[in-house]
Amino acid sequence: MSLQTLALTDPDRTEFITPNTDTSLQTLALTDPDRTDFITPNTDTSLQTLALTEPDRTEFITPNTDTSLQTLALTDPDRTEFITPNTDTSLQTLALTDPDRTDFITPNTDTSLQTLALTDPDRTEFITTNTNTSLQTLALTEPDRTEFITPNTDRSLQTLALTDPDRTEFITPNTNTSLQTLALTDPDRTEFITTNTNTSLQTLALTDPDRTELITPNTDTSLQTLALTDPDRTEFITPNTDIAKVWPSLPVN
Repeated sequence: MSLQTLALTDPDRTEFITPNTDTSLQTLALTDPDRTDFITPNTDTSLQTLALTEPDRTEFITPNTDTSLQTLALTDPDRTEFITPNTDTSLQTLALTDPDRTDFITPNTDTSLQTLALTDPDRTEFITTNTNTSLQTLALTEPDRTEFITPNTDRSLQTLALTDPDRTEFITPNTNTSLQTLALTDPDRTEFITTNTNTSLQTLALTDPDRTELITPNTDTSLQTLALTDPDRTEFITPNTDIAKVWPSLPVN
């Protein structure tokens, strides 16, 4: 033991030391940063405490095992090495007010972060996409927030497409009868049509030669009749199936 004691007063006699076996050596390390060779790292709570006040003594820290270190990170952005990421709710809260502390966030697990995204378009990294109905609503009024939409799952979005031709991305094509009706009056909304499944569309083709895309060719007898009187509508003919078509070719007696 006298050799152990000698090492305390004579730094040139360290060969007499059984490293890390004398608590007085642990104590010496607290006051003399040049005697760290006497330290059993991370086994003395006083060393943990020292690290809080002396950033140059981080070698004494057992990372992420002391809640006071978690607290330090809240006030000192340079001490992030003490953080167990995403395990402290106070860190989640800090991220709401300090956009530079996003490293403390467990993405998409805090409803307050979801709320923040509604008012701050720069915080979209906090969003669990398409899981919050308020985000769906936001998309109705803010065309720049379409990333919050679960396409084609909200009937109000279907309705929006009827009045706003720039919101067609909200449409589940061909599943809404009101969209079928819109196509009858607005030739620019043909993307809402389930082609050839609506008899009113067949009728429209009789009066509007520009809407032939709405026709199921050769399935409507009235179209066959139209071809008899209008030689420009021959596309409605099922060739060789209508006796009225072959009648003019019969020999005259």
